[in-house]
Amino acid sequence: MAEFIEKKKTLFTFFSLIFVSVIFMSLRMDREVGVVRNIIFYVFSAAPAHIDNVLRQSHGVAERIYAMGSIYKENVRLKKDIKHFVKKETYFEKLKLENKRLEEIVQYESNLSYKRQVVARMIGREPNSWYNAIIINKGTKDGINNDDIVITYQQGREGVIGRVIETSYFSSKVLLITDSNSAMAAYIKRNKEDGLIEGQNKEDLIMKYLSSKANVQVGDEVVTSGYGGVFPGQIVIGTVKTVRVEGSPGYFRGALVSPVINLNRISDVLVIKR
Repeated sequence: MAEFIEKKKTLFTFFSLIFVSVIFMSLRMDREVGVVRNIIFYVFSAAPAHIDNVLRQSHGVAERIYAMGSIYKENVRLKKDIKHFVKKETYFEKLKLENKRLEEIVQYESNLSYKRQVVARMIGREPNSWYNAIIINKGTKDGINNDDIVITYQQGREGVIGRVIETSYFSSKVLLITDSNSAMAAYIKRNKEDGLIEGQNKEDLIMKYLSSKANVQVGDEVVTSGYGGVFPGQIVIGTVKTVRVEGSPGYFRGALVSPVINLNRISDVLVIKR
């Protein structure tokens, strides 16, 4: 493009000079004509330089505009690539966490002594009754029945989270231990002090009916006792958070118990078939 413009410029200058020369050859070369001739010659001799300067500047501006357009396109492409890579990295991180979670649950399942168990996943819970119940993706087609116990595994520890209270062919409803209708026999693992664990529709549980002389300390581990025929024994429930007196002064002692399982982080569970 630049070479074509350069050729056009040279031809224009050449023919302009020839035209002016022919005119002056046909005129009388007196003083006035000489003055006019000098002025015209100056104008035409200076024009190519100005034209060349303008053309060079125009060519530079065009190149800069083209470069800016290329940079903009490259910037748009790079932004798309970054978004694509971020999505892939997020997906791979989720896969890694999922793989780790599955490895833990498989290892946990293989170490359990229960003869009949079904791995299930939580698929729902009611926002208005967060501490009451969850829905799992296994039902009667998998052999699950009412009063089957549900436990899970978090941070290297197992813990009970509830029992099945409703079943359908493809899913089941699990009453959580934090529900006020939930109750199970339990004892302090350190000294076998018996009591009853009940839910309060909130995060912590309450342990009732400990004897007035029960040796209960903050941090004591509470496990299922197996009494009552519903919950098997020796499943961890939680740890003692506070100790208090209940009923008539000195008649019973009670304890606030923090569940070992974070019920806000339930994912995969194990249903222990009765």
